This record gives sequence, C-alpha cells and structure tokens, in this order.
Amino acid sequence: MEQALSAGVAARGEDVPRRHGAKIQRYFEPLDAQELEETAFDWHSRRSNAQYLDFRGSELSVPSKNFDRDDAEQILADTEELLEFVRERMDDEA
Repeated sequence: MEQALSAGVAARGEDVPRRHGAKIQRYFEPLDAQELEETAFDWHSRRSNAQYLDFRGSELSVPSKNFDRDDAEQILADTEELLEFVRERMDDEA
C-alpha cells in the first residue's frame, strides 16, 4: 500500500519521503477517508509480525501463525481500495 501511495505522490511531481515513518505521518495521517486510514494503520501495525521471526516475551512468534492466506486475501482487497484512492487523487490533479 505504501508503494502505491509513493507512486501516486511521485506522479504528482512531489518528493517522496525516504523514511517509512515520514511517509506515514505525511500521507496517511491527514487522509479524509477514515476507513482507509484505519485500514492502512491496521496493516502497518501487523507488518513486522508477517515478515520476521521474533521472540515475544518467552514465546517464539512465527510469521505463518500471525499472517495466513485469509490475511493475504484481505490485504489484496484493501490494497485495491488504496489504489482506487490514489487513482482518484491523480485524476483530480490532472
């Protein structure tokens, strides 16, 4: 989702912040679309759980136990919503 947003920002001729946190703060926080903002932050908060093997306290956190096929299908659907949002913003700028 972040890459789609970055592509839309670049297409508008703006500089895309390099740091992940700066992108989130600049482009996701001011969104008018509350549902989209909540979706983006939900997936952002779960991202590291889906990527990295980690210890949480005394337990091993395994990505495949935290992120399954249903999650993958849901994020694809959510990403389509974000892409549509980016397309609309690009059309508004044209």
